[in-house]
Amino acid sequence: MRKGFAPHSSSTAHYDKKRTGQGLLVPGFLAPGGGDLYYVGVWGNPGETFQLDSRQQEITDIAFDGTVPVAASNSFRFKTFRVSVPVDQTAWEVAVTPGSGDPNLCLRRDQVPNPFNNDAFSEVANPSVADSISLVLPDLSDGTVYLTTYSAADYAGDLSNREPVVTPLDYATANFEPHNPQNHFVSVLNGDSARAGWRYFVVSNQEQPQLSSPGWLLELENQAPGTEIAIRRGDLPGRHQYRQNGNPGILQSVRSDASSTLGFLQHRDHESDVWYVGVYTVNQA
Repeated sequence: MRKGFAPHSSSTAHYDKKRTGQGLLVPGFLAPGGGDLYYVGVWGNPGETFQLDSRQQEITDIAFDGTVPVAASNSFRFKTFRVSVPVDQTAWEVAVTPGSGDPNLCLRRDQVPNPFNNDAFSEVANPSVADSISLVLPDLSDGTVYLTTYSAADYAGDLSNREPVVTPLDYATANFEPHNPQNHFVSVLNGDSARAGWRYFVVSNQEQPQLSSPGWLLELENQAPGTEIAIRRGDLPGRHQYRQNGNPGILQSVRSDASSTLGFLQHRDHESDVWYVGVYTVNQA
C-alpha cells in the first residue's frame, strides 16, 4: 500500500505498508476525510486468481466492566470494540482469554489501534495463556478507548474489561526471630495463574508494624523467570508495552517507585503508608 503513488515491493522506498494476507490500516497512516488516494498492489504467480476485499472496519460498542465473545473464523481477523471509560477510574484491566487459536490484544484512546499504532498491546505466543493489559494513573483517563483483537489465524475467546482485582496483603506482624526467619513472613497465593500481565495486592495496615520496620522484603516462589515485583505508594504500579507510528520497535511506560526481576525486592528505609504491590509477566502466565 502506498499513499498517492502505485506501490512496488522491490524497495521500502516504493511502498508505505506491506502485509501478508490481510491488514488493518488506522489513523497515523490513514487521514480520514483528507481526500488522499491510497493504492494497493497485489503480486503473485501468473495465472493466479484472488479476491481483494476493502472495507471500513466494523466497530462494536461494549459496556465498561463486562465480557463479550470474540471470534474470527474464515474472515477478517482484526476485530475492534469501543468502550467508554467512566471518570475517577484509578486502574483498568483488559484481557482476551482464548477458547481456540491465539488472539492478541491492543488498545488506543480516541482512535482505532492496530499492532503497530497503539497505546498498549499484549502478544503472548501461547494459545493457553490469556493476554491482558493493565492501565494505571496517569496513563488512564476517562473517555473513549478502542480495543482490537487480532491473530495470524482464526481464533475464538472472550474479551473482558474490568477494574483489576486487588488482594489485601498484611504487612508482617510477627517479630523477627533470627533462628526462625520464616516466622515473620505473610504469604498469599496468586489465584489468576492462567493470565499474563499484572496481579495486584495492597498493604494498608499503616501503623504498627510498618512504623517499626527498617525495611520491606518481598519474595516470589515458583515464579516464571523474569517476573517483575513492583511497588508504588498510594497508587497501583504499572508497566505496559506500546508501538507508535507504524514502527515495530517496542516502547514502554513504567509507573512504580521500585521494582525488581530478581525474584525478590528489598525496599530500604520503608515508610508507613498504603502501598500497592504488583507482580508482572509480559509474555507468559
